[in-house]
Amino acid sequence: MTVLIRALLVLAVALVGLTVTGSTSASASPERAKNPRTDYPSMPSSCVARKDLIPQTPTRCEMNDYDGSRPTLVLWGDSHAWEMIPAIRAALGDRDINFVAYVLGGCAPLDADIDTRAKRAKASDCDLNNDMALRFVQEQQQVAPVKVILGGAWHYYLEEIRKGSKPDESYRARIANDVRTDTPRLFRTLGQSRVDVDVVGQTLTVPETATCTKGRNPYVCTLPRSRAVPKEAANRRYVRNVMRPLAGSPRYIEVNDALCSRQTCRGKIDGVFTFYDDFHISATRSGTLGRFFAPSVRDITPAVTPVGGGDGCVLILFC
Repeated sequence: MTVLIRALLVLAVALVGLTVTGSTSASASPERAKNPRTDYPSMPSSCVARKDLIPQTPTRCEMNDYDGSRPTLVLWGDSHAWEMIPAIRAALGDRDINFVAYVLGGCAPLDADIDTRAKRAKASDCDLNNDMALRFVQEQQQVAPVKVILGGAWHYYLEEIRKGSKPDESYRARIANDVRTDTPRLFRTLGQSRVDVDVVGQTLTVPETATCTKGRNPYVCTLPRSRAVPKEAANRRYVRNVMRPLAGSPRYIEVNDALCSRQTCRGKIDGVFTFYDDFHISATRSGTLGRFFAPSVRDITPAVTPVGGGDGCVLILFC
């Protein structure tokens, strides 16, 4: 019996070691972090041209081999959803879960209510991308479990809403106006459809007027948190309030505490650059944030039943 227990302990340690190793490799190579200007999330070439980085037209992007009978995680939103691709990949690991993305630059999660052919014929690419995502999610959840993770540059839109910008003033103002009306509608629609949703909160950016030591790249600066994450509390309240119609226990996912203290946000941590550009975190840094998405992944991870049945216990030592 002593020999058996000792053998099982060795096996358990080996399995833990494999898990940790797999988690580390998912985050991205340290060599890539040396050049933040090329450290952006990758997507399959079938979804996006290399020069574009993020889809420019409505696209359903299958980030891994798709099997409609499996659970599906759907990443949906603008480039602040896109920047979380490495984090979600790290959280997913090699689990038997589809990863599908509906991400479009400058396109917040919305329900534009384009429910007729005539409305779709006049709809913008942003409206169409959101409509495609909504239809896919509603259909897929009839077949297998679905988890939706919504992301948006919330502060970017809410700033325009607070200023009272008119839709015709700029593209940003137009999308912000849609966020004011159509994002709450989306949350209501998802809630009524009982879709399982988590939401990525406001993520830090580099303020336009960042000041750095002469000769330093501004993306490496230590920034006041109040400027890197402006109006953080107010924006959190706004998004949480909009989330209220969602079904179940939706999560508001905040990653800023991994990159910032209460006072400051750092442009480089443990040799890894925080930012890819002034508006997005680097892929390497994103890949270290998988733990924030692990609960979302667990929600749809199939239970593992050992050969011969049983209660899912693999090592008798831990049963």
